[in-house]
Amino acid sequence: MENLSSKQKYMITGVAVLMMILGFVFLQFKQKDDIVIDQGIEVAEPQEQELLQPQIVSEPKKIIVHVAGEVNNSGVVELTVGCRVTDALQKAGGVTKFADVDQLNLAAQLADGEKVYVPKKGEKVANMTPQTQSKSTIININTANKDDLDRIPGVGPSTVAKIIDYRKTKGIFKKIEDIKNVSGIGDKKFENIKAYITT
Repeated sequence: MENLSSKQKYMITGVAVLMMILGFVFLQFKQKDDIVIDQGIEVAEPQEQELLQPQIVSEPKKIIVHVAGEVNNSGVVELTVGCRVTDALQKAGGVTKFADVDQLNLAAQLADGEKVYVPKKGEKVANMTPQTQSKSTIININTANKDDLDRIPGVGPSTVAKIIDYRKTKGIFKKIEDIKNVSGIGDKKFENIKAYITT
């Protein structure tokens, strides 16, 4: 160093200072990169945890349908929303050998509270299009008033009066077949109205 000129000494000192400055700048950028990487990991972790969480799957909604007539197990069945008449019949154990399924619309979609009635061969049920009856068209013969009873196909005012009188004197109908005890309602009329009544 003693043999170096002043100019050379200044140059060496300048280079050393420049190296120090560059080293400092490098360290600053490296720290920033580390912070960015750390932040990226911290942000990504919750997202990964969300993906690992089990997905909640809701169960399909259920409907209740009454299946009656020529089926092996008549009664109330539980189905999922969107089911068809054919699904209700399968749920009721299938139809009997006497069933006339050609009168049914097997592809009709069902709603909660509907009634599916399967007629037997040779039986004609009036005004059933399609062969499912909604809750609003099924008449409860124990609670229906005069106007409601009059809505039953084939039941006129005189028969309505007899049904009401029967309820007052004999009590409620325990099953729909008991309506045949009302004067004027025989087997033939009962076959025509049974799809429209309930107890």
